[in-house]
Amino acid sequence: LNDKRCTIIVGDGISYVKEHKNEYDVVIVDSTDPFSIAEGLFKGNFYRDIYESLTD
Repeated sequence: LNDKRCTIIVGDGISYVKEHKNEYDVVIVDSTDPFSIAEGLFKGNFYRDIYESLTD
């Protein structure tokens, strides 16, 4: 992952994608247990926000 075309973001993914629209070609979500603090990563709103963060 030592490539200038790749950016790794470690943080609150839910908040991040809400604030970054039309910026990414690819978003990879490496989430954990859907019954813990990561529960929001398994909801439709999160995936809508990811869709909106993608470029055309």
